[in-house]
Amino acid sequence: RVLTTNICGDSVYSSIYNFTAVSDTDNDGILDDVDNCVNTPNPDQADIDGNGIGDVCQDTDGDGVLDINDNCPTEANTDQADVDGNGIGDACQDTDSDGVLDINDNCPLTANTNQEDANNDGIGDICESVEPADTLTPNGDLQNDTWNIKNIEYVNNNTVKVFNRHGVKVFDASNYVNNTWGGESTEGGSGLLPAGSYYYVIEYTSSQGEAKVTKGWMYINY
Repeated sequence: RVLTTNICGDSVYSSIYNFTAVSDTDNDGILDDVDNCVNTPNPDQADIDGNGIGDVCQDTDGDGVLDINDNCPTEANTDQADVDGNGIGDACQDTDSDGVLDINDNCPLTANTNQEDANNDGIGDICESVEPADTLTPNGDLQNDTWNIKNIEYVNNNTVKVFNRHGVKVFDASNYVNNTWGGESTEGGSGLLPAGSYYYVIEYTSSQGEAKVTKGWMYINY
């Protein structure tokens, strides 16, 4: 209040009010002083974690990529690398769902929560045994068109032999690489093998130097 004198010589008090203009920078209808995302329009003010920062402008991991666009919102990954293109960043992917991120997992494709590695070679013990697919369907539908032997890439000096039900060898390969055999015969001719059951014998050496053999039946269908 301010004391002044009017034209009659009387002392009077006058009140002075200060007003501060509040803007709406992002034009979302929410004034800046109460907007949880001042520079990004979000009239719904959604804030799922209730931390006072709107979902549309939150960058939880501080990597410069907003959560709504971040393929790893809780793991910093500025490059947003995603080798398999599944929408989950490499930095936060856990392919085998064992609770260990792929980037730290000594067996990223085979669940091994305990990460046991007896010889400390960086390859989990469970990965040092192979697991052949039991079905091969080389029909061009891009599903099981080639024979996959899980963990074959982690073992050494592998030889793969496949026999028909009469015991005749129809496929023979050394240092087999996944997705290279589509049911073709390598013995006594070429072309696709007939549909049916086949017996495989896979010999290999683990990274610990242990000689191993995996045997079993697989089925070819078209």
